[in-house]
Amino acid sequence: MTELVETSLNRCAQIERHVQAFAHIDAAQARSRAAELDAMLDAGHQPRSPLFGIPLAVKDVIDVAGMPTRAGSRLFSGAPEADHDAAVVRTLRAAGAVLIGKTHTHEMAMGTVTPTTRNPHDLTRIAGGSSGGSAAAVAAGEVLGALGTDTGGSIRIPAALCGVAGLKPLTHSVDMAGQIPLSPIADSCGPLAANVRDLSVLWSAMSGRPATAVDVDRLGILSPADLGDVESAVGIAYEQLGESLARHSRVSSVTVQVPAFDEWYPVRLVPLFADAYQAHRAAGWYPAGRGLYSRGLRAVLDAAAKHTAADLLAAWKTLTRLTERLMAAFSVCDALVLPTVPTTAPLRTAVADDSRPRSELTGASRQLTRFCAPVNWSPLAAVTVPFGTDERGLPVGMQCVALDEERALSAARLVEGLAGTY
Repeated sequence: MTELVETSLNRCAQIERHVQAFAHIDAAQARSRAAELDAMLDAGHQPRSPLFGIPLAVKDVIDVAGMPTRAGSRLFSGAPEADHDAAVVRTLRAAGAVLIGKTHTHEMAMGTVTPTTRNPHDLTRIAGGSSGGSAAAVAAGEVLGALGTDTGGSIRIPAALCGVAGLKPLTHSVDMAGQIPLSPIADSCGPLAANVRDLSVLWSAMSGRPATAVDVDRLGILSPADLGDVESAVGIAYEQLGESLARHSRVSSVTVQVPAFDEWYPVRLVPLFADAYQAHRAAGWYPAGRGLYSRGLRAVLDAAAKHTAADLLAAWKTLTRLTERLMAAFSVCDALVLPTVPTTAPLRTAVADDSRPRSELTGASRQLTRFCAPVNWSPLAAVTVPFGTDERGLPVGMQCVALDEERALSAARLVEGLAGTY
């Protein structure tokens, strides 16, 4: 186990100054844990989990005992080390995982950039957010897996932009105790890994359920009109995926209709921001620490403070109708396959500057969350997998959306297998 951990720490030492995936690395804790596991093996212990001795990273909104939780926010810049593990971290430790450190997040897990972290495929481009550090750490080979959180695409967006796999589970299927909330009604915690096999192992440990493949015989795809405007490389990859599915002997593909993705954007922000406002106010962070928030997040909370009950009721009515229309697609398919994001990784200079006009930053967020966010407001799970690259070598991601994690993982495994066929 010590050898695995030293390999991980050496890789961090080589590349971390370039990628900046980690907010905190605790080499001493990792080495101590590896030594404990080695001693257990020497004493004849038989590992019961494939995670035994595996180096993992944890997004810096999730508590890890002995490490600070600072959430990418000045509000917690002097936060002490956590006294206790988050519930999900306790589960992974019990499986024998070795925690290397905490990964950078967009401030308070609200954002699609993660400004500190760079994309390992091109350091001039963003890793995505808000779990950008977790995605970059896996993509750069610093760890074999990582934890992230997802409220509007925050696992899937950076996973797609960095060329790794990521699972957004059903909301509340993972115990969220010990995590800084963004929107408790939509937050979920899930794993990132290099491929679907490793992702399934992580999910099995997190959920306590065996990694069992299920049959997915019917995959839903969207027409070009429903897909809307996407970058050329993404559109070509999706078209090729559809053609590969049409030739597949074991599954059938069916074109399904879903609500226009642009219909979700303005209305979903009302309950999201209102829930974030309530969570931050209840914790005593806002408005007391208002001056320590970034301009963007401060504006979000200020606006949410002005929402009325009528605003929320109208938004929920619209969201309910949209969700019902989206869920209807699953009466004719086992999983829906669509791009994770409509573009490959944008340049850092295009989206990472907090001094730019908020309208420009909001436009980037709207684009990157377009295909992901509706899943968070529906009883659905989703897995993103790499599916080729653009002409610059930047990864393209496809996501498989289903009624539960097992079906989403099974569909993703199939799509992953088709990635090299075009």
